[in-house]
Amino acid sequence: MSIYSRLFRYRPRPLRTPHEDFLSAALVDLLNRLPREAAAAFVGDVLLKNTPGRRAWEQFVECRTALELRWVSQSRVKHQQSGVVDILLLVDGCEALVVENKIGAPVKKHQSVVSGKDGDLIDVSPMADATQLSTYGRWLAGRCDGRAWPGALVLLTHFTSAPPDFGLDTAHRYGVPFTRTCHWHEVWAWARRIGTQENPSPERRSTELWSDLCFEFADFLEEENMAADYMTLHDLAAAEVFVSGVDRIGHTFASVQKVLARAKEELGGRDFYGPAYSGNGGLIWDWFVLREASNKGWHLAWGIRFPEISKYWTNCEPPLPPRRHVFLVLASDGKPLPLAAIGPGDLPPGWRAIPGEGFVLACALHELRPDAEGFASDMANWVADGINSIKPVISKLVSAIG
Repeated sequence: MSIYSRLFRYRPRPLRTPHEDFLSAALVDLLNRLPREAAAAFVGDVLLKNTPGRRAWEQFVECRTALELRWVSQSRVKHQQSGVVDILLLVDGCEALVVENKIGAPVKKHQSVVSGKDGDLIDVSPMADATQLSTYGRWLAGRCDGRAWPGALVLLTHFTSAPPDFGLDTAHRYGVPFTRTCHWHEVWAWARRIGTQENPSPERRSTELWSDLCFEFADFLEEENMAADYMTLHDLAAAEVFVSGVDRIGHTFASVQKVLARAKEELGGRDFYGPAYSGNGGLIWDWFVLREASNKGWHLAWGIRFPEISKYWTNCEPPLPPRRHVFLVLASDGKPLPLAAIGPGDLPPGWRAIPGEGFVLACALHELRPDAEGFASDMANWVADGINSIKPVISKLVSAIG
């Protein structure tokens, strides 16, 4: 699990995903750690790749060997809707490039305004289809007016589509002459490439922190399934197999929920959430939030883990079974568990710590009956027994937080 995965501990909420803010802040932190030459190359090689802006940027940088590049996240832009620019590049303290970061959320509609060089708003002719991009681009054009670098606007996206005319020669609409849609898998490829260049082998790791962080950031994007945009033929073949069994998976987990209903009523304050599926975790799982710590995100989760593809819980001691297994986890996606309150002697037999996260219990699938009905029954009873065994630990954790 990458260091960024350890920092990013929160599940998306129904009305908001924390991914965009986290990725913006993480990328800005990484870019500010790079040598100036590497940070300048990122603009041309990634953000403005295959556009006239790339050559213009390279010429601009070549003529100025002492430029100071500084990246800023969540920079508030003064306009009627109090917009916030996800990523802003300052060159010698002056605004030069705006990056709007999207994963899957649509580009927001805006009223059509521009900003003068002094930052004051200027109303322009109404445009019914004005967006964040047109507002930020025109704001940036006002800030760059009269400067050697005219400004650039980039939509950094995973699934979100750009407006149809974005990236075309539409300086009047978007204010700045250089616009481009960049995808997160391009950032992943860049981070992996320069990390590999600086770290050719585990035995020759660079002493530069930024190169190690490039490796970690690329790993995180892989863990979040952001190293590619669209499904591959392998994904399609796997989906065919999965779809044929998805109803049976749902029925199996529903039968487990029936067995766990009493435990949920005793411990949980909310409904079951699954079954859910995690490609990063290699999991089919379900969970409920603990009532006494519901505001802290503490939960019990269980399901089936595929360790060959799972990036979760790889640092347990002793390790989890190397083959497919059933699991039960006590963890948090909010306020961390007070793990220091639980000593080695407090854990029931079979339970092990997930460093920095929580506790896990596992059972290899071959220990359960192989027939469909027997497997579902054995899994339900195994999870129920595991929940009963961990109740004293839950009580001790709750007491530790007062």
